[in-house]
Amino acid sequence: MNFAQAAIALDGILTLLLEIRQRAEVRREGGRLQGTGE
Repeated sequence: MNFAQAAIALDGILTLLLEIRQRAEVRREGGRLQGTGE
């Protein structure tokens, strides 16, 4: 695996983790907001 492939893989993992964290935050705040439809 060369550097470019490692960088792309790392970027993908970080993006995935960020998405999971944002969804968890939305789910946690869902009780307060309610009615967003998601």
